[in-house]
Amino acid sequence: MKPADAASLVILREGDDGPAVLMGQRSARHRFMPRALVFPGGRIDREDRMAPAPSCPGLPPAFAAAALRETVEETGLVPARDVPLAYLCRLVTPAHLPIRFDARFLVAGAEAFSGTLGGSGELEFLRWVALTEAVTLELSQPTRVVMEELSSWLSLGPGGRDTHVPGTWRHRGGALRRFPAGQFTARKASSGP
Repeated sequence: MKPADAASLVILREGDDGPAVLMGQRSARHRFMPRALVFPGGRIDREDRMAPAPSCPGLPPAFAAAALRETVEETGLVPARDVPLAYLCRLVTPAHLPIRFDARFLVAGAEAFSGTLGGSGELEFLRWVALTEAVTLELSQPTRVVMEELSSWLSLGPGGRDTHVPGTWRHRGGALRRFPAGQFTARKASSGP
């Protein structure tokens, strides 16, 4: 089965404990990754392919449109008209799963959003998670990989982030591998996505 195009948004803010990201828990009703702590996001809809969206270098506009639409729906936060976006990485779920996604992860600063956390209820327990706390949490393998990508991206500093090469993570040979490898090593494949 061909994976569906999807997009997620990593909203980043500086907190008392350093950088933090907005995350929520997927409802137990979801067939894909129920109860997992994730970033807002989802499948690209037909409307996203025609919607106006801010530029995200390296990606077609539909990915930005989907990431922002899903963020509004799932969190209640509304982006500024021209929110600056960066392309962080891509992750393709393995072929053996009944539900598959070819997901792109984008990054935006929290200062470009307004509103009150709430949303549709698709994501529950919305909260800001410090990166220092995230490493201690039980995260799915894909979410942990995205956190590592984010940490690497942040380490480049504002002036060096333009040199970041968004990697593609795929399951190969029993491990989740990044292409190009860069500074990352393969991760042992888990039983889940």
